[in-house]
Amino acid sequence: MEAVNYLLDTSAVLAHFRREPGHEQVQELFQDATASILLSAPTLLEMDVALKPRIPDEGERHEVVEFYGGRLAEVVSVDSTAVEKAIVLKNASSRRIPAMDALVAGCALAHSATLVHRDPHFDAIPPERLQVLRLNDRPESATSHEAPPAVRETSAGYVTHKRTKSRSSVRTRKSQRTAKQGA
Repeated sequence: MEAVNYLLDTSAVLAHFRREPGHEQVQELFQDATASILLSAPTLLEMDVALKPRIPDEGERHEVVEFYGGRLAEVVSVDSTAVEKAIVLKNASSRRIPAMDALVAGCALAHSATLVHRDPHFDAIPPERLQVLRLNDRPESATSHEAPPAVRETSAGYVTHKRTKSRSSVRTRKSQRTAKQGA
């Protein structure tokens, strides 16, 4: 039986590490003998950045990154082919995709891999251009007493929060502060 390539985006790796929604799907891929699991080199950087608040010790953080990017998955480099594929995918997308995400998607395409993710940016890529496996973003178990924390993307990476605030409530508070300062 021929191996099937899966390239894990940072959102998939973090979901697995943090046992957030979608982690069971990633675990199934790790246990599938026919699956070849890949990570793009930029994912290692994103993991280190995202894990820093939770694991401040650089040595411990390096061990976690190395565990995923060495023992559980094969790391693939960003080469000129991956960059060319990233440009094609970025240009074909229905809305903006950050450059780092485009590089990860380009690596998946260059290695004929299914991109495994939980990142809404990838939803902009036309499905006929790239095979994707979108992880569940809701808790798997309805019997769980506490839902896993939500994940949101920031400029520094993925941050876990117990609660999230809507953008409109943040904008409202900012406008209220601005109005008070102007009065």
